[in-house]
Amino acid sequence: MTDSGEEKNRLKKSPGGDVKALASVAFHAIPLIAELPKNVRKKVSSEITTRHYGAGSQIVSRGDTRDEVFFLFSGNAQVVNYSDTGRVVAYASLKPGDLFGELTAIDGKPRSATVIARTMCTVGTLPGAKFMQLVTKYERPASILLERLAGIIRNTDERIEALSLMDAEQRVCLELLRYLEPDPGRMDRFRVYPVPTHVEMAYTIGVTRQTVARIFSRLAKEQVVERQGKVLYIRDHGKLKETAFQVKTTQV
Repeated sequence: MTDSGEEKNRLKKSPGGDVKALASVAFHAIPLIAELPKNVRKKVSSEITTRHYGAGSQIVSRGDTRDEVFFLFSGNAQVVNYSDTGRVVAYASLKPGDLFGELTAIDGKPRSATVIARTMCTVGTLPGAKFMQLVTKYERPASILLERLAGIIRNTDERIEALSLMDAEQRVCLELLRYLEPDPGRMDRFRVYPVPTHVEMAYTIGVTRQTVARIFSRLAKEQVVERQGKVLYIRDHGKLKETAFQVKTTQV
């Protein structure tokens, strides 16, 4: 997407006081930012630019050389890449409180992936140089950044293992386990919200959309999951885990 096209998906700095206040609250809820001294948080907050992106629009484009670091205040986004043949590969899902774009701020190289808004998203951006000043000067934010990078490496290793050793049904169940959160209406059960589309799931785990649809249908028939609109309720958490991690035997 060109710069002009990208700008069409952006709004200028939030004009309304309520929106600014909401962004300010969300900004202070970012784990890395929350560990800064109060006076530093206030100064950094004034340097943040808040933008809004509609569902399906690109927030970051692969190859872009701009070094802003992004803080996701609201909404959900997906980190994706494209193979030489045009096939989409999904890397990770982003939720409120996450940050992204830090790799370019660290090494100065172009963006390594594209980030697409899955829903309406509100993000804050901070120049890369400002971000690096924070994580090089303050110990706790630096530790949080290192923990995040370590988590990315571990998650990548797990995905490689899943692609190498697990069949399609196991991959789908494992991916659902990654998305799980307690159901606010009933704390004794779990849900996935918003539930990823079959296409998004297929991109992430390396199977076809039809395969994902077939597995979802089977899980629903076996009463492991139940879909209601944009929410997928987990009716049998134990069965979901058992299916994801079951040991497959090879028939000879």
